[in-house]
Formats: sequence, structure tokens, C-alpha cells
Amino acid sequence: MHLSEGAWRFFPLAKPGDTMNATAKTATNVLLTVSPFAQPLDVQSSYASVDAALRVGEIGSRWQVALIGRNLTNRFIVTYATDLPSTGTAPGGVSGQFADQYGLFAPARTVQLQLTYRL
Repeated sequence: MHLSEGAWRFFPLAKPGDTMNATAKTATNVLLTVSPFAQPLDVQSSYASVDAALRVGEIGSRWQVALIGRNLTNRFIVTYATDLPSTGTAPGGVSGQFADQYGLFAPARTVQLQLTYRL
């Protein structure tokens, strides 16, 4: 099960025309399989992830400074996994050895400063 929630807040600043806005998004996943074949080794444990941003700029959008953070909880998140070819026992084999796995992962915590100026 996947739950996601977001919020956005706008703040006027002291100088007329300048604004600040803040955004935040949380995502929560409860124990889930990340394999298209429901492989029992390919299970992502429950986790919560938080993304957030703080932006300051002109209402006319001429300039903007943004501080953006993703996966601020710094959780290790597997997004997809599957069997490696030519590993494990063939279907119906005697030993019942699972295939080796490979997976794709979400990036770790990232924080960036973004400067924008439009002509």
C-alpha cells in the first residue's frame, strides 16, 4: 500500500513583490514486493520518505532561489528487482535454488541549491 500527502504554503515577504513558498511531500509504503514475478527475495520493507523545497523570488518570476531536498529521511529504497539470467535452479529443478537478484534503487538523500534568473 502506498500513501502520499503534500502541502504548499505561500508567504509574502517584507519587500513588495517578493514571495517565499514552501512545499513538502511525504510518501509511505507498507511492505511490498518490487518484483513483477512476486519473487519472495524481492521485498521492500516499509518506509517513509520526505521531499521538501523552500523557494524565494519575485511574483513576476524574474528571479528565484530554491533549496530542494529529496529523500530527506535517507532511506534505502528498492524500486525494482528481478532474477539475473542463468542463475538458480531451472523451474522444476531438484535443488530449488533461487536465482541471484539485481535491483534498481532510489537515490539517497539529495539537497540542491537552485538559482533561476529569467531575461
